[in-house]
Amino acid sequence: MGSVVAIVKTSSNPDIAEIREKVREIVNYLGGWEKFLHTGDRVLLKPNAGVVAGPETARNTDPRLVRAVVLELQQCGIKEIFIGESSVVGVNTREALNASGIEQVARDTGAVLLDLKGEYIEVTVQKPLQLSRIKIAKRTLEVDVIINLPKLKTICATPVSLGMKNLKGLLPDIEKKRFHYTDLNKAIVDLNKVIKPTLTIIDGIIASEMYSSRETNLLVGGTDIVAVDSVGARIIDVKPDKVDYLRLAAEHGLGESNPAKIQVKGCSIKEVFQPLTQAPDRYTAFANMFPEVRIIDGGACSGCVSTLYLALKNSRDRGLLKKYQELKIAIGPRVELNSEGNDVIFLGNCLKRYKDRHFIPGCPFIFLDFMTYLEKGIK
Repeated sequence: MGSVVAIVKTSSNPDIAEIREKVREIVNYLGGWEKFLHTGDRVLLKPNAGVVAGPETARNTDPRLVRAVVLELQQCGIKEIFIGESSVVGVNTREALNASGIEQVARDTGAVLLDLKGEYIEVTVQKPLQLSRIKIAKRTLEVDVIINLPKLKTICATPVSLGMKNLKGLLPDIEKKRFHYTDLNKAIVDLNKVIKPTLTIIDGIIASEMYSSRETNLLVGGTDIVAVDSVGARIIDVKPDKVDYLRLAAEHGLGESNPAKIQVKGCSIKEVFQPLTQAPDRYTAFANMFPEVRIIDGGACSGCVSTLYLALKNSRDRGLLKKYQELKIAIGPRVELNSEGNDVIFLGNCLKRYKDRHFIPGCPFIFLDFMTYLEKGIK
């Protein structure tokens, strides 16, 4: 067997002592802390704290897991521990870390909190799929060990958001936008070529199921980020080969996704199997939810369609759709408009031929860009 991935169950609402025990259990399945740590190491924890939301929402990594890992590192004699994040575009990282409860963890334990939206350095990608050079947070290169602590999530832009995608939080905003303005899945693979965490532990204590909380009571860990993500995806009933960046990463030798070549220790996938709701992959799945919108479909991919769902949902919540009696949206590469189009919003890079009209780039587009467009008004 090639890669080892450990799965452990937690109780409902576990305390710090239990989570520490479960983290230690995962690490022991992988060879023990001594396999990963050396005296004098500088260690960066990379949680998912992308939005301003409390722990109860499950939008960010559970602060109890972050605290448990910090305490484990300190017990191993690690003195320089950093907790770093670059929240999603348009979100203040410090506000997100504070709301998530992770800032309090840093205060209590003495770990150093880092806002990674600041100074960055450009690195070269070997054999790139999409990006030959990527700007990453400079502090990422100043540590010896990176421990990746993603959330167990189903989202819109990709079927799952786990370890590989969590590394986007090591990018400045300008680079995050570029990822969406190109092929996001290929860009994620390129990012994982230049940043390789020592250890990844997926926080599935409370999962994020299409932006809502869902108690799942598990942790998944390993050193092969592709294998960890593949096991995490299978636990929530997502086939790894249906996640483009996982499939591409495996094809290009970044890790293992073939279940026959992954040794699962601890619990089996069957024991913890809990399907999570996934984003709709066709616009017809949600078009009836938004009668004020007319969608002109040109065979859009699931990335843009599901991101459109999130964009419309958030736009409605903010009252932005009330401004329009019929909001026309074109999506998908096969859209062909001649006379019509002056009041149509064209979404995604595959419609860049309409960039002289109301056009929002991205692959998939950024839902915040869409909302900003609506706020300004279509003229």
